[in-house]
Amino acid sequence: MDKDTAYKWLGWVVAVILAAQIYFVREIVAAEVLFAVAFTVLALGFAVFYGLSSFGIHVLGIAESLVTASAPMVGRGVRQLNRFSRRPFRRLRSASAR
Repeated sequence: MDKDTAYKWLGWVVAVILAAQIYFVREIVAAEVLFAVAFTVLALGFAVFYGLSSFGIHVLGIAESLVTASAPMVGRGVRQLNRFSRRPFRRLRSASAR
């Protein structure tokens, strides 16, 4: 094997190694991008879930204070409805009641 063919083979070997390295680097970068997208989606999902749960807790606190404030009024209304329901529907001395 002469010198020119040795350099030619060496050049091909180096080119193949560089091409393989470039391919692997591209694959690693692609995998890293996919993982970054997946983790971003998961992080956004958890952030939305946390935001909705804290908003729900806040709304429940407001609802509790409103119910606590309106409870006496509702109790009075229920008592008035009970008194009204005990009354007879017709007058006692009406023609249909005899």
